[in-house]
Amino acid sequence: MVKLNLKVLDYLSSGVIFVTPDKKIGYINKAASKTVKKKVGDSCFGLFSTCKTNCPLDNAENLTEENLNLFNVNLSCCEKTVCHTITPVFENGKFQGLIEEFKDSSKITEYINKIKEQKEFTNLILDSVIDAIIVIDNNGDIIHYNEVAKRTLCKEIDDIKGFNIEMLLGVGKDRLPEEGKREDIEVETPAYGKIKVSMLNTSLKNGEGRIISFYVLPECMIDTDASKSRIITKNPKFSAVLDMAKTVADTTANVLIEGETGTGKNILAKYIHMISSRRDNPFVKINCAAIPENLLESELFGYMKGAFTGA
Repeated sequence: MVKLNLKVLDYLSSGVIFVTPDKKIGYINKAASKTVKKKVGDSCFGLFSTCKTNCPLDNAENLTEENLNLFNVNLSCCEKTVCHTITPVFENGKFQGLIEEFKDSSKITEYINKIKEQKEFTNLILDSVIDAIIVIDNNGDIIHYNEVAKRTLCKEIDDIKGFNIEMLLGVGKDRLPEEGKREDIEVETPAYGKIKVSMLNTSLKNGEGRIISFYVLPECMIDTDASKSRIITKNPKFSAVLDMAKTVADTTANVLIEGETGTGKNILAKYIHMISSRRDNPFVKINCAAIPENLLESELFGYMKGAFTGA
């Protein structure tokens, strides 16, 4: 039996327990005794949440002198989580027991949970923004992004983290707009091919990367057939219309587009659909003028079975 003269351990804030091979407490310092309410000679079984499923003493013949470090272990005596270190003790090659050290990690666990909540909240905010946002490191590799960016860059891949922007945007980090200045540039994405975007490039405060935000310009393709679906304008009034379209695109508001025949109402409707979060869903076009007035309501909003012949 190892002779224990470890009264100095009573001055530690960490709990220290020596456990014998027969699962008895051979030594316990003041911090441990105060926390787990045990004394020398008591059984050690059940002190930690790992005791019931993974007790090292049940497999003592395979133990080595290597430490076992566990995080976020629950104490059975109270609602606390601890960092738990188990050190096998040998004398002349013979196993003598375990030294178990633990320290309250409840504050650390609480802090980690708060960080997770903040990250989820940050992601929720980013995903609510209409602009595509990506964060890159100094090598140009993506380390964070929002859902709009993923849909704009590459819809076929579940996670674009780690990809270089040159692969997904067709431009390297050296060809980005001047820092702090928004610039219209042409990019090429796997999802939409060549498109023109308005891009803003901002350095992170710690200098370890950049935030790139962009939105697709009206001059971009809004369908797979570029020859049929482009909006190109220099008219200030129509530019204001397009700005309004961007504002309402990702809301659930109803949009009424008025104009004479041939002025591009359908193209504008497609544009709103393309820049919204519903772009991957079908764009359904209905010519209301071709539907008789007495059937319009039932065609748009449905009808009860049997309401008329053939229903």
